Amino acid sequence: MDYRLDLNEPQREAVETVDGPLLILAGAGSGKTRVITYRVAHLIRDLGINPTRVLAVTFTNKAAGEMKHRIGDLLEEPVGPGLQISTFHSFCARVMRSHAERLGYPKDFSIYDDQDSQRLAKKIIVGLNLPPKQFTPRAVLSRISGAKDILLDPAEYARTCHDHYSKEVARIYQIYQETLFDAGAFDFDDLIYQTVRLLETVDDVREYYQQRFHYVMVDEFQDTNIAQYRLVKTLADPQDNLCVVGDDDQSIYTWRGADIRNILEFETDFPNTKVVMLEQNYRSTPNILDAAYAVVCGNFQRKAKKLWTERPPGEQITVILAESDTAEADLVAARIKAYRESSLFNLNECAVLYRTNAQSRAFEEAMRRYGLPYVLVGGVKFFQRKEVKDVLAYAQLVSNPRNIAAWRRIINYPKRAVGETSQGKIEAAAAAAGQGTMEFCADPAAVAATVGARAAKSIAKFVALIDELRALREEHNLGDWMRLLVGKIGIKAELQSDDATPSETKIENVDELIAAAAEYAMINLDATLEEFLEQAALVTDVDRWDPDTDAVTLMTLHSAKGLEFPAVFVAGLEEGLFPLSQAMDDPEKLAEERRLFYVGATRARQRLHLTYARTRRRFGETINLKSRFLGELPKDACAVENHIGYDQLGPGGLSYERKRVNRRKAVRRPQAEIRPPAGEGDLEGLLQAGVRVLHPRFGEGMIEMVSGYGNGLTCTVAFKNGAVKRIVARYANFEILGI
Repeated sequence: MDYRLDLNEPQREAVETVDGPLLILAGAGSGKTRVITYRVAHLIRDLGINPTRVLAVTFTNKAAGEMKHRIGDLLEEPVGPGLQISTFHSFCARVMRSHAERLGYPKDFSIYDDQDSQRLAKKIIVGLNLPPKQFTPRAVLSRISGAKDILLDPAEYARTCHDHYSKEVARIYQIYQETLFDAGAFDFDDLIYQTVRLLETVDDVREYYQQRFHYVMVDEFQDTNIAQYRLVKTLADPQDNLCVVGDDDQSIYTWRGADIRNILEFETDFPNTKVVMLEQNYRSTPNILDAAYAVVCGNFQRKAKKLWTERPPGEQITVILAESDTAEADLVAARIKAYRESSLFNLNECAVLYRTNAQSRAFEEAMRRYGLPYVLVGGVKFFQRKEVKDVLAYAQLVSNPRNIAAWRRIINYPKRAVGETSQGKIEAAAAAAGQGTMEFCADPAAVAATVGARAAKSIAKFVALIDELRALREEHNLGDWMRLLVGKIGIKAELQSDDATPSETKIENVDELIAAAAEYAMINLDATLEEFLEQAALVTDVDRWDPDTDAVTLMTLHSAKGLEFPAVFVAGLEEGLFPLSQAMDDPEKLAEERRLFYVGATRARQRLHLTYARTRRRFGETINLKSRFLGELPKDACAVENHIGYDQLGPGGLSYERKRVNRRKAVRRPQAEIRPPAGEGDLEGLLQAGVRVLHPRFGEGMIEMVSGYGNGLTCTVAFKNGAVKRIVARYANFEILGI
């Protein structure tokens, strides 16, 4: 097969450039995955490169799996274990399984998920007697994660701290890392942070991987942080055969450490870089691409490029104005139902994307009202569900007896008369003896002296259970062993006896965990317990999402990255919601909001719907202003539907009933009435830059800028008397004069 027949000219150039640094700027829908997979196949099949010399890293298991499958098809044989195609975290976990002892960690280290990390942080915060409302685990861990993203250890981070809060976080960070080390555990950030530390400080390990990987490829490079960049840069030395693929217009993860400078300044770091631009889009219609470009080109710090396609213009983008967030959700559900009934789109071909998780509630309720099955991506992850984590904690303790988080979770579950007081005494006694908790618990006399005979008897049974499970692990495959574990710990009986919560779904989740272990063992014949636990810790909700399920997909715009649907609804396009209010006065955050719109719009293949509501209940009922992004769209590409003054009659279809609305008094705020100018029929778009207003004290002026959302909506007004005032709209008592 001649791969050149399947590629356009820039794609061929990218595939055939194999030596030296290469930057592939791949716009949305431009065949990025095709280029990566053909390039790997070209290296192996056409140039005879040993597969063990190639490393490709990306961000999701789903993307890595798709790459492996496509490369296998091109090579006409399954991808073997020698070819490394994986996520950053999986690759680093594999490296650390081989070399963790060089940093003092055990090879059977545990991986703490978000819940484990938050519990540990909370315990440290309480132990330091810090105010819990000020030092929340989530906020503290965000600071610690940020430090690891830029490769600062606790001492280095402490030297950057100049305020009280940061100095206390530095103390927590130090204890947090010491506790993880004692537990033989890494958190998610540690997997990359510690791998970089390993490669940069242990010469023979670094040289081994540099000699092994002669060709390094990075997907979604715009989403990398400093630590990830240092990782791949170190691996690519000294050959510099580093190929990075990405799109600065799709950099939307600054909040989790991504640094857009990695892609914008790549050519500075690698002066001999060859740049290939992929601008031909194979996914969306011209109208959709024009809308996405109109918004993202408002960013000045970006690579100059514009997507184009040979497809016909397609349907206009539908802009829908609804009376409320409930009406917005009903309109979307009704449209999807009409699509299904007309056989235009199946349910799984429709996706509703929103800026914040809180928006999902209205759409979930609307889908139920209209009898439309839906799947919520971004809810509680399967492996984060309590009953699943309880079972996994037993498996984690079997794998790593030092795992204090697992021990705390299950030492008294199911109930065995070892309450929090006894647990605290055991942990303190173990620490005083210089032992791990499980090591201490293996001494019945020491335990009895610490917590009394009754608790000691229960703990002895617990230790015997863990020892039995460890012995059974050697005799059974992973799936059978997980089934035995569930039976031995008696969790199903415990769930059935819990009258406070319905047990059927929880038991089904436990059975699903057993099935997941069995499936993993079937796919990976030599699967170990540690590998399965690692996979469970690193899997995302998107990885488990099945696109073939006959249901509407509801997800945040961030979760939708990398996906595509024939029909897409981007909801909540209101100032303060999308873009978010905190982005109003921050150019960098606003730039990321533009990129997020670009990502959402380019998920659509055929139909794109943009919706917003006149009123939305966030902090009480508020009057909204339409998003500035809607005002930037090319008018000839859009069709506007105004549903103000109409109420949805119900799930029977797109039927509406006219509502009596006094438009002169429709917009009300506490202590103020905002009146639209004469002749203005719609209520959206009030209080925007360029609008003339009359203030009872300052007189006539013009709005220069609007920021905030809802009750916090603020206007900066330049008055004719020369004063410039920043005024909260709800108290302004403005009269709107016009434009």
